[in-house]
Amino acid sequence: MSEADPNSVSAGLVCRVCGEPARSLTAWRCDCGEPFRLLDNPEHSRFAALQIPELGQGETPLIPAPFEGAGRLHLKLEGANPSGSFKDRGMAVLVGLAVKCSAPEVICDSSGNAAAAIAAFASAAGIGCRVFVPAETSEGKLRQIEAYGADLVRVPGDREDAARAAQAAANESFYASHYWHPCFALGTRSFAYEVIEQFSGNLPDHIVFPVGHGSLYLGAVSGFLSAARDRNIAPPRCHVVQTRACQPVVQAVSKSTALAKTVATLAEGIRIPEPLRLPEILTALGATGGCALAAEENSILHWWRRSARGGVLMEPTSAVALAGLEALHSEGVIGDKETVVVPVTGHGLKVL
Repeated sequence: MSEADPNSVSAGLVCRVCGEPARSLTAWRCDCGEPFRLLDNPEHSRFAALQIPELGQGETPLIPAPFEGAGRLHLKLEGANPSGSFKDRGMAVLVGLAVKCSAPEVICDSSGNAAAAIAAFASAAGIGCRVFVPAETSEGKLRQIEAYGADLVRVPGDREDAARAAQAAANESFYASHYWHPCFALGTRSFAYEVIEQFSGNLPDHIVFPVGHGSLYLGAVSGFLSAARDRNIAPPRCHVVQTRACQPVVQAVSKSTALAKTVATLAEGIRIPEPLRLPEILTALGATGGCALAAEENSILHWWRRSARGGVLMEPTSAVALAGLEALHSEGVIGDKETVVVPVTGHGLKVL
């Protein structure tokens, strides 16, 4: 089929379990119930033709960490994206895909950064946007989403109830889920390419990510692995940090059979007890030689405050990575002379 055909099954979407190709690029789940994955092949060039809304996403600053004793640590300020988080990278691609597929609207379930990002880019593209949120969602979290003109649908129940309602509605529209739709990762790959460019073509030694669903981690790792293959060198070690309150990746790595109860945490953005793409996260960890560890709440709060005192106001979720970095240093995984990048995944103004 021609590159202009948005429904080509050769676009690279296949079920991660049964291997069946997606019937269209708007498909978000295989008939067997499993998510699709994106094949790593030259067919990705077709996505370059997407009419992606341009709001100034990407090209975020990379700065030396502004606190004493940081060594060769750099922070990549993803809060500088237009809606204030890294989600803009992937949502711009999904909205571009929706436009290419002539979808009249996009749908997502979220009350946080993903919803704000999809609302912003849908508005820029001139298409509708419905966001399904739990009924008890804080009004403060919804103001940014409403400001972009999205329709908010309050669903009785919890986060999973909102997801089910959005997925039912998606039978008629484009479900722009950052964890179900694999094309989101095409946007977050740009994180890796920018870091390499900002390091003058070199790869840093370590990247430390806060991880919930893993939508930034998986896209970035894909980009780093591709660059490392091109250069015939080792990729940076890409580490996963979660919280003691919710650590499914850490438990999977340690093969723990006693699953800890998920409790409240400062890092609400990664409070995901059952990440959909856990198998892919584990594969990415192995491919880069990364570690998975859990951070304590008092350490997360310490690093959130310390960063703010240094002039970088971040979401507590971002401070999880700094808390994990401290542990990686103390355990000797990261040496004092090695270069490290931590993504500041979202701006702290969102939580004040």
